[in-house]
Amino acid sequence: MNGPFSLRHPLDGAVSAYPAVNANHVTIYPEPQAISVCALQGEEAAVAATLDALAGDGLRRVGPGEWLLVKHRADSALLSDIKAKTGASALVTDQSNGRVILTIEGPDCRAILAKIVPVDLHPDAYPVGHSGNVFFAHVSAGLARIGTDRFEISLMRSFALFAFEELMEMGLEFDLTAGFAT
Repeated sequence: MNGPFSLRHPLDGAVSAYPAVNANHVTIYPEPQAISVCALQGEEAAVAATLDALAGDGLRRVGPGEWLLVKHRADSALLSDIKAKTGASALVTDQSNGRVILTIEGPDCRAILAKIVPVDLHPDAYPVGHSGNVFFAHVSAGLARIGTDRFEISLMRSFALFAFEELMEMGLEFDLTAGFAT
């Protein structure tokens, strides 16, 4: 340990057991960025427009007037840009160190997730671009469909190992593999 505090990813020791990359794969992002934005009452439309312009495809709607902006690689200027452009119309909080972001992709990702989340993931019910808060292996998580056969999962850091182990167990029959993004 270097110094009084060393930040370690909660899945560091769990991933080495899955060295291959198969058709069904979980990618874990080592240093993602997660910014929570809550619009003040009456400011929802203005904040949404600002976030759309700044976030691109990383914007996840998690509730009325509430978003989670996710980047798989941190952008040092993004937090200050959001705070400056939303001003007093939103509460902006950096949750990057408190969240684990991963994606699952492959031809069987919906079947794997169907064992874990009580949500209809058919493309008609959960289309690309849709996101929401769900129960994921009995814990709260953000789930976003970011491609036809690709989903992003945002978990609180303290639940990450448990949820990851459940995901990998549910993916055994589909040869699910996992690894850190490079």
